[in-house]
Amino acid sequence: MFDKMKVIVIGSPTGLVPDHVWAQFSSQFEVVMYDFPTAEDFYNSMRNGPCKDIVGIIRLGLALPAGVEKVFQGWTKRCLPHYPHRCVLS
Repeated sequence: MFDKMKVIVIGSPTGLVPDHVWAQFSSQFEVVMYDFPTAEDFYNSMRNGPCKDIVGIIRLGLALPAGVEKVFQGWTKRCLPHYPHRCVLS
């Protein structure tokens, strides 16, 4: 048995990804949905929280839960210093 690789998903798959595709994806990875109230909370999570061992970030769109700080253009550059060393950018 092996541990699933952990990825964070920004945005919602609803209406973008067919249910069967999302189910298959979710069965292959440990999915953490982006629901951090602020960008700083997200950065802290990547430094020493639940996202410290993510291997990738998937951006599905702009739909985020209510009360969550929006992730806008330029977020990747601002996040770079906080990415876990295993995180793959593509």
